[in-house]
Amino acid sequence: MRFLPSLAVVGFVAGLASQALASDPEGFVPLASPNAREALSPSASNSWFDTGDNTFELSEGWTMDVGGQYRARFQKDTNYGAPAAAHNRNSFYLGRALVNANIKSSSGWNLYTEIIDARITSNDLPAGGGDKNALDVRNLYMGYTEGDTSVRIGRTDLNYGAQRLISPLDWSNTRRTFEGIVVQQEVQGGQIDAFVTHPVIVSAHNLDHDDDTNWFSGIYTTWDIGENGTEGLDVYLLALNEKSNKFFELVPPGVPGPVRGRDIYTVGARLWNKEGAIDTEVEFAKQFGKSGGANIRAHAVTARGGYTFSEVDMAPRVGLDLDYASGDDNPLD
Repeated sequence: MRFLPSLAVVGFVAGLASQALASDPEGFVPLASPNAREALSPSASNSWFDTGDNTFELSEGWTMDVGGQYRARFQKDTNYGAPAAAHNRNSFYLGRALVNANIKSSSGWNLYTEIIDARITSNDLPAGGGDKNALDVRNLYMGYTEGDTSVRIGRTDLNYGAQRLISPLDWSNTRRTFEGIVVQQEVQGGQIDAFVTHPVIVSAHNLDHDDDTNWFSGIYTTWDIGENGTEGLDVYLLALNEKSNKFFELVPPGVPGPVRGRDIYTVGARLWNKEGAIDTEVEFAKQFGKSGGANIRAHAVTARGGYTFSEVDMAPRVGLDLDYASGDDNPLD
């Protein structure tokens, strides 16, 4: 018998301070379409409340934006992890507070800090890796903008495309972040991002730290190919080079061989269109490299479309998503 996981979620979100987000550093400007890649913002946390009065003048040429967010969620899992899990029901509450500050100068410099406190209570089973991060630094970076070029160095979010491959993983209570350098160049008709980072390891009780033996880097480009930001094309190349995560090289007939790291490369493109009430999107990604000593050759395709009833309260959207992933026919090759 195959067990299928199910879960029920009830949640609410409330804003803290005067705005849930400090404003974007100068130069990080998103494309016009809401379906385009989200530009590099100080935090990927969304704004729920905005009084328009969250900026303070520190001195001549220096200002500070402050903000925050609190999210609470009740979740009930059934048969999650079954049949291995002896106890297949778990009910719990998740709470997450984010507080941020962005100090900016008129000369193009900015210093952004975001603090997180994420906790789980009333859980029947031990907390998972994405449930708890007690009072830690989630974002801390220095940024500089000169003309059409922006640079940030430090701990930061990465958020690209439809977030299938690169995202802060907002569903998780702790969120995902990286440490390194991100360069963004605005060009005619689009933007080019290049980044070299280490993933940040979230610790429930100790301070988070970067995994300096693993690298995540890439080039992500976004092009506005339609009128008034109604159509766009993303083209990207990503590299994940892991040395601390070890994988056995399987040798026939499936006996573990030498232990090695893995190097995974992904090249892909995403074409999207948003015109009136109709939106469409197609994304293709090809993956290659090595895991342990085995070759990686895989690909995935996503196609989706939808219609938004903008004249109706809350603007509901109906849509259809089709996903295909190649998988692996032979785990020994």
